[in-house]
This record gives sequence, C-alpha cells and structure tokens, in this order.
Amino acid sequence: MAKYRCSYCQSDISGYRAQCSECVDIDLCLQCFSCGAELGSHKRDHSYKILDDSPVGAFDIARAWSLAEETMLLDAVEQYGFGNWDDVASHVESRSAEECQDHYVTFYVNGSIGKGIIVQSF
Repeated sequence: MAKYRCSYCQSDISGYRAQCSECVDIDLCLQCFSCGAELGSHKRDHSYKILDDSPVGAFDIARAWSLAEETMLLDAVEQYGFGNWDDVASHVESRSAEECQDHYVTFYVNGSIGKGIIVQSF
C-alpha cells in the first residue's frame, strides 16, 4: 500500500508527488498537479515542494538497500573480512548476517561489479 494518496483523484502515489506548501495535507500525484487541480481552498498557484519518498538504492531490487547501508556493508567487509557476516551485520545494524552475505555475494561477487574485476593468481 502506498504511503500517500492524491488529495484530488484519491490514487495511491508511489514515487514523486507535489506537496502544497500553503495547505495542510494536500499531496497531488504528478498528473493532477500538471493539470492544475484545485480543491477547497487549495489553488493551483500555491507554492509546492516536489518530494520523492522512494528509497534510493544502488541496485534495482524489491527491498532496496539505502546508499548508507551499501557503504556500511562495504566498509564492514573491508574491516572484518569476507565471511565474518555476524560482525558485518553488527556494523550495518539494519540488516541480518544472512541478508549481508546474500547481498554482498549477489551484487559484489557474482554481479557485474565482481565480474568486472580481474583477479591475478600468483
């Protein structure tokens, strides 16, 4: 379920929305905003803030990791070493050891980042 509903058309808003700076609790989907929707004392010439509550992540996945989580994961693997997933998860704080391991292996070892690294054997 979406976190916001358009005050005009009552559709769920995912991603970007226009929030009136002058009226309390007026959020418009971009379609209603672009049409100049007005309701009650809310008028189209009011000031707006364009907001986006979608999590910003480095990878396009259902439960996106925030950029802060990605950074903490990479820092923790560097600090504690590959395989010390309990310590890594303690550093990340918002993810379990299993989530940290799965995410790191999926995207940084087996993903395009890992495939782009040339490993030299001695």
